[in-house]
Amino acid sequence: MLERITPDTELVSFDLWLTLIKSNGRNFKNIRNAHMGSLLAPHMLESDFDEVVRAQDKMADKIAESRGQDVLFGERVRLVAKAVGAAEPSESMLEELYEYQGKLFQKNLPLLLDDSTPKLLDQIKDSGRELAIISNTGYMHGDQMRLALDAIGIGQKFEYKIFSNEVGYAKPDSRIFQRLLDMSGVEASHITHIGDNARADVLGATQIGMQAIHMVGDVSLRSIIEGSV
Repeated sequence: MLERITPDTELVSFDLWLTLIKSNGRNFKNIRNAHMGSLLAPHMLESDFDEVVRAQDKMADKIAESRGQDVLFGERVRLVAKAVGAAEPSESMLEELYEYQGKLFQKNLPLLLDDSTPKLLDQIKDSGRELAIISNTGYMHGDQMRLALDAIGIGQKFEYKIFSNEVGYAKPDSRIFQRLLDMSGVEASHITHIGDNARADVLGATQIGMQAIHMVGDVSLRSIIEGSV
């Protein structure tokens, strides 16, 4: 398994969550889930409702990987509602929840997994390579992710940003990776994709001919880049 970017790599693509960023959980997910619970299950303990949301979120991620299409915000909320025995949320409720979530997200931005990430990305660009993001979205769609990435100082560094809710396919489906080939004009064998998920990122990228690095264990963003450029 690769642990370094190879010399023939012209473009480096990244997963986002737990590869470049992590959730500001205490100030974001907990508050969002409490608000969702107040609408769907007002008599349920916040801690119990939070556990349901997290469990359904994990299940939704597995569904997305298995079918090659993301389980987006509305569908995830409907799964939670069903799990707690609530009525199916209306479109107006879903719109209110998504708007609330977006404002909360921008006030409680995701955190960089490594504080030196901007510098590390610059090192790749200084080596003459382009950068891309290929990310499944789930609760948080591409519109909010673009704003957040710019706000934390890394969004501007990427030539290409591909989000599953915008293209209609989710990793590991090869069509979301094919979108990067079409946009960049770079051959698959000259692209290295980096991510933390063995199936979505490593299998997804290699099945279309890309190189892939699995960020797991001692393989960190810092070790990959400092050992490559």
